[in-house]
Amino acid sequence: GGGGGGGERVEELKGWLHKQSTNGRWQRRYFILRDQKLEYYRKPEDAQPGGTLELQGCAAKAHKDAERDFVIRIETEERPYHLAAGSGDDMSNWLLALRGHCGR
Repeated sequence: GGGGGGGERVEELKGWLHKQSTNGRWQRRYFILRDQKLEYYRKPEDAQPGGTLELQGCAAKAHKDAERDFVIRIETEERPYHLAAGSGDDMSNWLLALRGHCGR
């Protein structure tokens, strides 16, 4: 790497993605990415998230072998997660932002 830049803000991102549950079903959830966490909600207006992914030291990449298009694989310390975006552009935005929060 090398070079200052300093004060580089990691952007927040929010929107709908489909999350694959542990039993293999895909569920539509509203995701909010901030502060090295990815929270998901059943509805945007919910006060409490349905769950939180800790992104410290995670890896995010395109998951080519998934049964759907535009799937992102996030490997956290806890377990890997699969999230499906609605389009290629959407997927790129999420991947870029996730990598910023993953800290590598």
